[in-house]
Amino acid sequence: MPLSAERPSNLHPCLARWSTAAFSDAADTSPVDLQSLSAHVQHCSGMPSHTERLQGAAHWAGSVMRVRLMSCVVLLVLVLGAVLALAS
Repeated sequence: MPLSAERPSNLHPCLARWSTAAFSDAADTSPVDLQSLSAHVQHCSGMPSHTERLQGAAHWAGSVMRVRLMSCVVLLVLVLGAVLALAS
């Protein structure tokens, strides 16, 4: 669909483009536009955003790394303690 300054007139409400500056005429708040926007917002509000997905992945990776880090630190302390005990 080519972009134009004209408002698309024959688009399905789900394909409506929302803009406050791209159209040449004043903002229109017809009931059809408001209903379409409301349906779009309700549909999108239930879906996790890309940022929320990234935050979840980072939280998971951080918790895995903390467990691995603590395991490595404990193992290192045990090995160093055994080496020092055998050396003396």
